[in-house]
Amino acid sequence: MIAVGRLTRQKGFDWLLETSDAWLTPEIRRDWTLWIVGDGEDRAKLEKIAETRGLGDFVRFCGWREDAKELIADSDLFLLPSRWEGMPNALLEAAALGRATLCANVEGVAEILGEDASEQIYRPGDVEEQRVKLARLTDDAALRRDVGERNRRRVLAEFTVEATTKRYETLWTRLLEEKGRRE
Repeated sequence: MIAVGRLTRQKGFDWLLETSDAWLTPEIRRDWTLWIVGDGEDRAKLEKIAETRGLGDFVRFCGWREDAKELIADSDLFLLPSRWEGMPNALLEAAALGRATLCANVEGVAEILGEDASEQIYRPGDVEEQRVKLARLTDDAALRRDVGERNRRRVLAEFTVEATTKRYETLWTRLLEEKGRRE
């Protein structure tokens, strides 16, 4: 599994590591590794949390990587534990690459994931909901592939430059027509 972003409080990596007792089952610890890709002011703090919690064999801090896209493509599950976002670009990238995701339901996430959001989101700070959904995704490779493919199709249909440009064009045309009717 992979999480990508600046290592700051906003991204929630501290919460993810601090709550590991609740969600890091022996099976997940045996079969998975968490790669945290990125750098930032909280890196030393996050490394200390991982060390204190005995996560050294489970968590890999990869630092800033030019090949983050390839690392996401090679992963099986993308995590976004953010406390807040705008439009999370790393989530767009992961979804476009056909990855299943598990995300805190912050700004932009449900809009990106669309109809498939409920399988992949949890209330921010809700460790139990996060644990249940993480277990379901880590236990079922077929589900991850299916969800990932649905994510890929949605992002390619709704969030490409062409699709976004077309929606803006439609919006501006409608607004101009409405303005013309009022004058």
